[in-house]
Amino acid sequence: MALTSQPVFWAWMELLKDGRTELLLPKTITSIARIDETSALRIVGMPFLKTRGDVQDYRILFQLMQLAKTHPEKLGQVLSHPRLHGGITDDQVATVVLLVQGFRFPKVAAAIEALPWVQDGIGSPPGGSTNTRTSHPTEYEEGVVLALARLAGRSQDAAIALIGKQWVQDGVAYEDHRAIESYVDISHRDSAAARRVIDMPFLETLEDDDYHILEVLRRAIADVAGLRWTLNHPKLAGGINDDQLVTVSLLALEWQDPETTKALRDLPWMSDGVDASEKSAALLLYRLARRSSWAFAMLAAKPWARYALSADEQSIALSLLHFLPGGNSVDRDAAALRILSMPFLDAVTGADVAALVSLRRLQNVNGKNYLQEVLSHPRFRDGIRDEQTAFVAVLDTVAWYDPRALGRFLTPGQGFVWHRTLRVSGFPGVELIVASTSLEAAGNIDLLEHAMRSHMTFMGEPFPTADVVLWVNDRGGGGGGGSGRLTVGSLYSPGTVAQAAAHVYWPFSPLWIASGGAIILEQIAENARVGSPIRAFEDGECQYAYTLQEYDRLVEERRKQGQYAYLGNCNHNLGSGLFVDLYRTLGEGWFREGFRRLYVKLRGYKHDIACKGLERGACYLKAAFVTDASPQAAAAAERVINRWYYGSDRSPE
Repeated sequence: MALTSQPVFWAWMELLKDGRTELLLPKTITSIARIDETSALRIVGMPFLKTRGDVQDYRILFQLMQLAKTHPEKLGQVLSHPRLHGGITDDQVATVVLLVQGFRFPKVAAAIEALPWVQDGIGSPPGGSTNTRTSHPTEYEEGVVLALARLAGRSQDAAIALIGKQWVQDGVAYEDHRAIESYVDISHRDSAAARRVIDMPFLETLEDDDYHILEVLRRAIADVAGLRWTLNHPKLAGGINDDQLVTVSLLALEWQDPETTKALRDLPWMSDGVDASEKSAALLLYRLARRSSWAFAMLAAKPWARYALSADEQSIALSLLHFLPGGNSVDRDAAALRILSMPFLDAVTGADVAALVSLRRLQNVNGKNYLQEVLSHPRFRDGIRDEQTAFVAVLDTVAWYDPRALGRFLTPGQGFVWHRTLRVSGFPGVELIVASTSLEAAGNIDLLEHAMRSHMTFMGEPFPTADVVLWVNDRGGGGGGGSGRLTVGSLYSPGTVAQAAAHVYWPFSPLWIASGGAIILEQIAENARVGSPIRAFEDGECQYAYTLQEYDRLVEERRKQGQYAYLGNCNHNLGSGLFVDLYRTLGEGWFREGFRRLYVKLRGYKHDIACKGLERGACYLKAAFVTDASPQAAAAAERVINRWYYGSDRSPE
């Protein structure tokens, strides 16, 4: 890179020498120094460059470079602005953006500044990245401000129109941020088309389908001509409506592949239009057809694809997507095409879905791909048959928990599988599969069935997965989680089986909620099976914390220090103690109602705006057991929660 300014260069070298940044001399500083050496020197000395280089630094430098190029006389004014007193810091990306936009696009900057959530202070994500639904909504505000600034550079009118939408005015969270980013990308491809889109009916409010419509317009149509053809199509006369996600998707596919689109539309259940009950299936087939016309053609030829896809059949289509790496090449799609040709997919029954999920996961087990090893095994020489699906369904679990046992398990006579379908009135069936290299593990299928029946009945909610696979060994330990892939380290361990299965319902954080929720379900199941008393976890005491608040603080302190936040059995002791106390205090009826509400709230991210930070767990508990409960139950529950969380019947003011 050409040396533009010796003073700027050596100032930057000082930063590198001190080890305070990983950035090399960037083009942004070079460009600024070429225009205004004095300002470039001021920037190099500011606090935001005193720490390790990250995305925030690049964003700030880029904004300053843009201003230097378009309004060089204003750069010094921005750097001297009272809001940047003391120099720019890492948390002032949005401030810099608004100051720069005030000179470049004053109307847009004024509209952004007038947003209620901007006037309250702009939230920003830790580390400069928001990529999870569990982040607090304010963490997306900085990203939205940046996106609106990008949009202004392409179309000020579009930016003003977007800012005027009520759903932008009301505050921005995960889906809002992603929708705005998609819209900005569309604008950079074709500003005229984007200006039309912003006035269409589907963007008056923002719902799930609206976000996906924007994603289709952004991702599925590779060129401007295709985008304009889609928006001008007679089927979208009057603009895109909320209920036209399938229509937009199929038009996007038609522009790229008319023949495959015709085959999709000609499926008997698609030919007369797609109603609400068929929408998810139609969108899955669209995604499959877009990813691979060959895979779609093979699936469409299956007899069961001629009818609206069942939930299991949709799961098959979804799993197949994971075998397709993108592009439209027979060689790239070889694994998916080979699996689609196997006999077990001629009809979707029994453990077919679980088998395909297992094959999908075998592509990456702790960083290793076992798929070809399994598919090339002599026992699957003629493809996987229906009678082999339960066996195949456990292979990913075996590879995960004990990869050295995989070869032995595949050897005839050394791997044993027990399979049955659990049916509980009012809920979809769940495939139960138990596997081991020991015939002595046979009784675990009965233990698993009992535990699962107890859990589903008590929770009163569908089981989160369509199948449960349990790997039984004799090496100790046990585990489980939201995936439905479980292990126990004893050939006969009823409590461990019940607790592992309960974790499929309870995989949440904080960890004491997950552990406590799973243990109380285990205790209820074992009480029904053998009459054992319902009690808290008793294997040792918590040596680190007396209350759950103390526990949460210790975990947070260790996390901030980059340490593994394991505190012995504290999560089991304290979490189960709280839930057992609630169970005994409230009685089974009231406890069951609150416990189910807690699960539904955690599963659906309900109350994430209100419940955040260190005491998020306690907030969720009170929302479920106190706020939404009867007055008598609420009063009793609040005392118990306060006692376990704060160490007193009353919470601190």
